[in-house]
Amino acid sequence: MGNFTVVSLGRFISQDSFPLILDTYQRFLKDLTPKYKRKTEFYVLDKYEFLEGSMLLIEKFNLQNHIQLVSTSEQDRVIEIYKNSSLLFLPVKKEIGHIIAEAYSFSLPIITYDNFGNEEYVDQTCGMLHSYESDAKAIEAFKDKLKLLIFDPDALAFLNKGAKNKHNKELSWGRATG
Repeated sequence: MGNFTVVSLGRFISQDSFPLILDTYQRFLKDLTPKYKRKTEFYVLDKYEFLEGSMLLIEKFNLQNHIQLVSTSEQDRVIEIYKNSSLLFLPVKKEIGHIIAEAYSFSLPIITYDNFGNEEYVDQTCGMLHSYESDAKAIEAFKDKLKLLIFDPDALAFLNKGAKNKHNKELSWGRATG
């Protein structure tokens, strides 16, 4: 089993969703054995001006030893994180097609909401969607999706391949120009 590396975007994308991301990850970690915890990494990419507030929230959830906060201005590091990640976890209540296209270019499947226009970009071949009902239900559903993917590497590999295919066939400039 290789590392299971989750990347998410911080408060610059959605200040409302960030606590839900942290709560989900905290509950996900509680369900893992020590063996799987050691193989799990979580990166949050955020704009410089949001880093201090994001770190305070990370500490509030007692995740400072489990999450690496990285400034989006560190472009070389951000690219390396994307290249080495397993998926993008981004449960936001808005359309994020431009972010999804970037993630797919790195073969990263998406876990997000199916409301708010994202279902246009994400299907069962390249990500996992959840219909928003409440934060409590979303946290449990997202936690379960993360658990499925860490415990079933074949499912994750299927979604990684699907993300790359979706990018190449529908979202890249190469498709548009021939």
